[in-house]
Amino acid sequence: MIVLIILAVLAAIVVFYILRRDNARMSEINEQQRRTLEEITRVMHEQSVAAQAAKEAEEARLNNQSSPAPTAPPTPDYRLESPTIVDEDQEMMQRLLKFLDTRIGDENLKIEELAEAVNMGRTVFYGKIKALVGMSPSDFLRRLRLQRAQELIANSRMSFSQIAFAVGFSDPKYFTKCFKKETGMTPSEFRSKAHTSE
Repeated sequence: MIVLIILAVLAAIVVFYILRRDNARMSEINEQQRRTLEEITRVMHEQSVAAQAAKEAEEARLNNQSSPAPTAPPTPDYRLESPTIVDEDQEMMQRLLKFLDTRIGDENLKIEELAEAVNMGRTVFYGKIKALVGMSPSDFLRRLRLQRAQELIANSRMSFSQIAFAVGFSDPKYFTKCFKKETGMTPSEFRSKAHTSE
Protein backbone atom coordinates (compact mmCIF):
# COMPACT_ATOMS: atom_id res chain seq x y z
CA MET A 1 0.00 0.00 0.00
CA ILE A 2 2.80 2.43 0.91
CA VAL A 3 4.59 1.51 -2.30
CA LEU A 4 1.49 2.47 -4.31
CA ILE A 5 1.25 5.82 -2.51
CA ILE A 6 4.93 6.50 -3.15
CA LEU A 7 4.51 5.58 -6.83
CA ALA A 8 1.47 7.85 -7.10
CA VAL A 9 3.38 10.75 -5.53
CA LEU A 10 6.35 10.18 -7.84
CA ALA A 11 4.04 10.05 -10.87
CA ALA A 12 2.42 13.33 -9.79
CA ILE A 13 5.85 14.95 -9.41
CA VAL A 14 6.91 13.77 -12.88
CA VAL A 15 3.67 15.05 -14.46
CA PHE A 16 4.07 18.40 -12.64
CA TYR A 17 7.67 18.68 -13.89
CA ILE A 18 6.71 17.91 -17.51
CA LEU A 19 3.83 20.42 -17.46
CA ARG A 20 6.05 23.08 -15.93
CA ARG A 21 8.74 22.50 -18.56
CA ASP A 22 6.19 22.62 -21.41
CA ASN A 23 4.79 25.88 -19.99
CA ALA A 24 8.28 27.35 -20.00
CA ARG A 25 8.70 26.29 -23.64
CA MET A 26 5.35 27.85 -24.56
CA SER A 27 6.56 31.10 -22.95
CA GLU A 28 9.66 30.91 -25.15
CA ILE A 29 7.45 30.36 -28.22
CA ASN A 30 5.30 33.38 -27.30
CA GLU A 31 8.47 35.45 -26.91
CA GLN A 32 9.64 34.31 -30.36
CA GLN A 33 6.29 35.35 -31.83
CA ARG A 34 6.54 38.74 -30.13
CA ARG A 35 10.02 39.22 -31.61
CA THR A 36 8.76 38.15 -35.05
CA LEU A 37 5.91 40.69 -34.81
CA GLU A 38 8.39 43.39 -33.75
CA GLU A 39 10.62 42.49 -36.71
CA ILE A 40 7.68 42.70 -39.14
CA THR A 41 6.71 46.04 -37.61
CA ARG A 42 10.28 47.34 -37.85
CA VAL A 43 10.67 46.29 -41.50
CA MET A 44 7.33 47.80 -42.47
CA HIS A 45 8.25 51.02 -40.66
CA GLU A 46 11.62 51.18 -42.40
CA GLN A 47 9.95 50.64 -45.78
CA SER A 48 7.45 53.40 -44.99
CA VAL A 49 10.20 55.81 -43.90
CA ALA A 50 12.30 54.99 -46.98
CA ALA A 51 9.33 55.53 -49.30
CA GLN A 52 8.51 58.85 -47.60
CA ALA A 53 12.15 59.99 -47.85
CA ALA A 54 12.29 59.08 -51.55
CA LYS A 55 9.06 60.97 -52.17
CA GLU A 56 10.34 64.05 -50.31
CA ALA A 57 13.65 63.93 -52.17
CA GLU A 58 11.86 63.76 -55.52
CA GLU A 59 9.58 66.66 -54.53
CA ALA A 60 12.60 68.71 -53.43
CA ARG A 61 14.38 67.94 -56.69
CA LEU A 62 11.35 69.00 -58.72
CA ASN A 63 10.91 72.18 -56.64
CA ASN A 64 14.57 73.11 -57.11
CA GLN A 65 14.29 72.69 -60.89
CA SER A 66 11.09 74.69 -61.37
CA SER A 67 11.37 77.53 -58.87
CA PRO A 68 13.60 80.57 -59.42
CA ALA A 69 16.23 81.51 -56.86
CA PRO A 70 14.75 83.53 -53.96
CA THR A 71 15.44 87.25 -54.07
CA ALA A 72 14.28 88.12 -50.56
CA PRO A 73 16.60 87.49 -47.62
CA PRO A 74 15.84 84.20 -45.89
CA THR A 75 13.59 84.34 -42.85
CA PRO A 76 13.93 82.01 -39.89
CA ASP A 77 11.91 78.85 -40.43
CA TYR A 78 9.89 78.17 -37.30
CA ARG A 79 7.80 75.02 -37.49
CA LEU A 80 5.83 72.71 -35.27
CA GLU A 81 7.23 69.26 -34.84
CA SER A 82 5.97 66.87 -37.49
CA PRO A 83 3.22 64.63 -36.21
CA THR A 84 3.95 60.95 -35.91
CA ILE A 85 2.25 59.24 -38.80
CA VAL A 86 1.21 55.67 -38.19
CA ASP A 87 1.34 53.48 -41.23
CA GLU A 88 -2.17 52.07 -41.58
CA ASP A 89 -0.97 48.82 -43.16
CA GLN A 90 1.50 48.24 -40.36
CA GLU A 91 -1.14 48.94 -37.72
CA MET A 92 -3.62 46.64 -39.49
CA MET A 93 -1.07 43.80 -39.63
CA GLN A 94 -0.27 44.22 -35.94
CA ARG A 95 -3.96 43.96 -35.05
CA LEU A 96 -4.38 40.96 -37.34
CA LEU A 97 -1.38 39.08 -35.91
CA LYS A 98 -2.52 39.81 -32.36
CA PHE A 99 -5.99 38.44 -33.20
CA LEU A 100 -4.50 35.37 -34.89
CA ASP A 101 -2.25 34.70 -31.92
CA THR A 102 -5.33 34.19 -29.75
CA ARG A 103 -7.29 32.15 -32.34
CA ILE A 104 -4.60 30.14 -34.15
CA GLY A 105 -5.94 26.87 -32.74
CA ASP A 106 -9.51 27.48 -33.92
CA GLU A 107 -10.08 25.11 -36.84
CA ASN A 108 -13.36 26.91 -37.66
CA LEU A 109 -11.74 30.33 -38.00
CA LYS A 110 -13.19 32.07 -41.06
CA ILE A 111 -11.65 34.71 -43.31
CA GLU A 112 -14.66 36.92 -42.53
CA GLU A 113 -13.64 36.88 -38.86
CA LEU A 114 -10.12 37.98 -39.78
CA ALA A 115 -11.56 40.83 -41.86
CA GLU A 116 -13.85 41.86 -39.00
CA ALA A 117 -10.91 41.85 -36.58
CA VAL A 118 -9.30 44.62 -38.63
CA ASN A 119 -12.58 46.41 -39.48
CA MET A 120 -12.61 45.57 -43.18
CA GLY A 121 -14.97 43.91 -45.58
CA ARG A 122 -13.99 40.51 -46.95
CA THR A 123 -13.15 41.79 -50.45
CA VAL A 124 -11.08 44.76 -49.27
CA PHE A 125 -9.33 42.53 -46.72
CA TYR A 126 -8.50 39.96 -49.40
CA GLY A 127 -6.97 42.62 -51.65
CA LYS A 128 -5.02 44.22 -48.78
CA ILE A 129 -3.51 40.91 -47.60
CA LYS A 130 -2.70 39.88 -51.17
CA ALA A 131 -0.90 43.21 -51.71
CA LEU A 132 1.00 43.14 -48.39
CA VAL A 133 2.10 39.51 -48.14
CA GLY A 134 1.71 38.25 -51.71
CA MET A 135 -0.76 35.47 -50.91
CA SER A 136 -4.44 34.97 -50.21
CA PRO A 137 -5.71 35.29 -46.61
CA SER A 138 -6.31 31.53 -46.38
CA ASP A 139 -2.74 30.78 -47.55
CA PHE A 140 -1.40 33.40 -45.11
CA LEU A 141 -3.38 31.82 -42.26
CA ARG A 142 -2.10 28.35 -43.22
CA ARG A 143 1.49 29.65 -43.30
CA LEU A 144 1.16 31.20 -39.82
CA ARG A 145 -0.33 27.95 -38.50
CA LEU A 146 2.56 25.98 -39.96
CA GLN A 147 5.10 28.44 -38.50
CA ARG A 148 3.54 27.93 -35.06
CA ALA A 149 3.63 24.17 -35.68
CA GLN A 150 7.35 24.38 -36.49
CA GLU A 151 7.96 26.10 -33.15
CA LEU A 152 5.92 23.50 -31.27
CA ILE A 153 7.60 20.58 -33.03
CA ALA A 154 11.07 21.95 -32.31
CA ASN A 155 10.41 23.03 -28.71
CA SER A 156 7.89 20.62 -27.21
CA ARG A 157 7.27 16.92 -26.83
CA MET A 158 3.67 17.14 -27.98
CA SER A 159 2.61 14.48 -30.49
CA PHE A 160 2.17 15.58 -34.08
CA SER A 161 -1.59 15.06 -33.82
CA GLN A 162 -1.74 17.28 -30.73
CA ILE A 163 0.27 19.94 -32.56
CA ALA A 164 -1.99 19.69 -35.61
CA PHE A 165 -5.06 20.31 -33.43
CA ALA A 166 -3.27 23.05 -31.45
CA VAL A 167 -2.61 25.06 -34.61
CA GLY A 168 -6.10 24.66 -36.10
CA PHE A 169 -5.89 21.61 -38.34
CA SER A 170 -8.73 19.11 -37.86
CA ASP A 171 -7.00 16.33 -39.80
CA PRO A 172 -3.46 15.28 -38.80
CA LYS A 173 -2.85 13.68 -42.22
CA TYR A 174 -3.71 16.93 -44.01
CA PHE A 175 -1.50 18.78 -41.50
CA THR A 176 1.43 16.48 -42.36
CA LYS A 177 0.83 17.00 -46.10
CA CYS A 178 0.76 20.82 -45.69
CA PHE A 179 3.77 20.76 -43.37
CA LYS A 180 5.85 18.79 -45.85
CA LYS A 181 4.80 21.09 -48.69
CA GLU A 182 5.80 24.17 -46.64
CA THR A 183 9.08 22.90 -45.15
CA GLY A 184 10.14 20.08 -47.46
CA MET A 185 10.20 17.74 -44.45
CA THR A 186 7.73 15.63 -42.54
CA PRO A 187 7.10 16.71 -38.93
CA SER A 188 9.26 13.85 -37.61
CA GLU A 189 12.14 14.79 -39.94
CA PHE A 190 11.79 18.41 -38.84
CA ARG A 191 11.87 17.42 -35.15
CA SER A 192 14.93 15.23 -35.70
CA LYS A 193 16.74 18.04 -37.51
CA ALA A 194 15.79 20.57 -34.82
CA HIS A 195 17.08 18.32 -32.05
CA THR A 196 20.34 17.50 -33.82
CA SER A 197 21.06 21.19 -34.43
CA GLU A 198 20.72 22.06 -30.71
